Amino acid sequence: TALEKVITRQAKSRQNLPVGEKRIDDMDRFGIEVSAMSINPLWYELEREVAIKLIDVQNHKLSEICNACPDRFTAYATVSLQFPELAVKQVEHAIRNLGLCGVAVGTSVGETELADRKFDEFWAKCEELQCLVFIHPLRNAPYIRTPRLEGNGGLPVAIGHPYETTI
Repeated sequence: TALEKVITRQAKSRQNLPVGEKRIDDMDRFGIEVSAMSINPLWYELEREVAIKLIDVQNHKLSEICNACPDRFTAYATVSLQFPELAVKQVEHAIRNLGLCGVAVGTSVGETELADRKFDEFWAKCEELQCLVFIHPLRNAPYIRTPRLEGNGGLPVAIGHPYETTI
């Protein structure tokens, strides 16, 4: 299914970081008291039903990890911001029922900026819940997809991501 393909792709990515005793040992070694986890909001191109299932699994798993070690982990929920009315329900469920600390969103949803009026209800819900909003740069944002940043120097991350999150 489409959901299985997405989960498999995520599991094989280099961002599949361990969580558990090894992570806590690494945190201790580097003097990190609490790790705030998020799953990058790269799901904006997914169809509604796939996004619902995937994000439900992700948010519940993040909650499970945080509940197992609440003094060491906190997490930001993922939402289907391409469906703003659904994102409102997802962030409310994540904060009120799953105990997550906030929500992670990308800097845009496709070509739609976060300031678009269609997201007003979502922002109002975040304000009502007084939840943190972590805005994560997107790898394929227009500012990053430019020949000027191509090459082996890591410029899309070093220049593109800070630029994208400061405008």
